[in-house]
Amino acid sequence: MDRTNTIDEVRKAFRDAGLSIGRWAEDNHFDRQVVYALLSGRTTGERGQAREVAVALGIRQPAVAFGLNLPRPIARIVEAQGDETRNHAPRS
Repeated sequence: MDRTNTIDEVRKAFRDAGLSIGRWAEDNHFDRQVVYALLSGRTTGERGQAREVAVALGIRQPAVAFGLNLPRPIARIVEAQGDETRNHAPRS
């Protein structure tokens, strides 16, 4: 099994990149409360949108069925956005 990121590693990565957790949630079409709940430990990310967030952040492995990795729903969004998520103009 591949290694997953810890919550502390993910939080540090956001800090090191100077990236807002709320902005990341918005850019990736996640409810920011779900992202904050996952990163604060209030939810474990076992199902629903919390699971999708955990997979997108590398905290959990993508679901596996019949020995094949299923596509991560967020992967298509991130690939379509390319570098747009890192190059937003400041909000007014």
